Amino acid sequence: MNTFVWLVIGFLVLIAFSSMSQGKGKRRSSRTHGQAERLKPVLIPVQQVDGKVVMEIDWSSTFLVIEHAVQIKDYDFARTWLQKFAYTTVNKEVLQSVRDRFKELMTAFASEDPLYNNLMVVILPIIATQPGLLQTALYPQLPAYSDEQIRYALYFAHELGDLTRVKKGRSYQLFGSTQTVYSSPVQTIGSVGPVTLTSRIEINRSPITEEISSLLKKATSQAKEKDYDAAINSLSSAYELMITCSTEWPIKTYFRLARYHHLAGRYEDARSWLQELYDNVDKTADAREHLYKQWDRMQSRNQFAKISPELRYNRKNAIADEIDLLTARQRKIEQRPRS
Repeated sequence: MNTFVWLVIGFLVLIAFSSMSQGKGKRRSSRTHGQAERLKPVLIPVQQVDGKVVMEIDWSSTFLVIEHAVQIKDYDFARTWLQKFAYTTVNKEVLQSVRDRFKELMTAFASEDPLYNNLMVVILPIIATQPGLLQTALYPQLPAYSDEQIRYALYFAHELGDLTRVKKGRSYQLFGSTQTVYSSPVQTIGSVGPVTLTSRIEINRSPITEEISSLLKKATSQAKEKDYDAAINSLSSAYELMITCSTEWPIKTYFRLARYHHLAGRYEDARSWLQELYDNVDKTADAREHLYKQWDRMQSRNQFAKISPELRYNRKNAIADEIDLLTARQRKIEQRPRS
C-alpha cells in the first residue's frame, strides 16, 4: 500500500472525528469503494429550500473515490476534487488537525501526479538560470499551462523540497532546492528600535556552471568594448560547456552570438547561426533527453525526463521571432542614407 493510500485512510478518520466533534453527525452514504469506477463525487441530501433538496458533498465517501482514481491513474479527477476540498479548508470551523493531515495527503499526491512532474521538468531549469524569479513572471514563460496549474505545482514543489519559495510582495521569489535562503524578520534591538535585517540568498553552483557564468559575463564586457570577435569566442566557449552541463539555459542565451555577429557587420553569419539553432531544436532536445537518462533525471517514478512537444514548439517560435527581429534591424541599416 503506497503512501497516498495510507494518508487517505488516516484522513478519513480525521474527517469523521471532525464531523462528530462539531456535532454535525450527517448521515453517510451507503456507497462503497467498489462503486468508485463511476468517478463522481458522492452527494447526500442535507436540507430542503423552496421545495428543492439541497445536495452536499459527502467528503468521507468522496475521498474513497479519489483514492480509487489515483489507483487507476485518473489524476485529473483526483486533482480536481482534492483542490475543491482544499477550498473548503479555509473555513474557520475546520480543525487544524484536518488541515495538517490534508496537506500531507495533497503533498503525497503531488509527488505522483504526472502534471506536477511534467511541470517540474520545465520549471526547474528556468529557476536554475533565473534565481529569484517572481512567480507571476513565470506564468508567461509557460503558455502551455494555466496559472492555476502552475500555482498548484509551485506550492507543492516547495513542500516537497524541489524548490524554495520566498514571499515577495503579492508574489513569491523562486529558488532552486540547492539554494539556501536566509530571511530575518524585523527585530527590536535594545533602545535602537525596529531594525530590518537584510535577507541573504546563497546560491550553490557547480564549478562548470560558475565557469559558464564567468564566460557569459566576460562576453558582455568585451561587447561593451566593441571587441565583438573576442565576445563571440567567449560565447562559443560557454556554449561548448553548456552542452554537457546539467543546468538548463534559456534559449535567448544563444541569441547573443547572432547579435554580436550583426554588430560586427556580419549579417549573414548572424542569420546562419539563428537558422542553425532553429533547424536543430529537435536534435538538441533529443540529445538533452539522452543526457537525462545518464543523469537519472526522472519525470515520474517510471519515466525519464522529457522535453515536451510544447516546449520544443515554443523554442522554435522564439528563434523565429529573433530571426524576424534580426531581419528588421538589417532592413533599417540598409535604409539609412549613405554619406
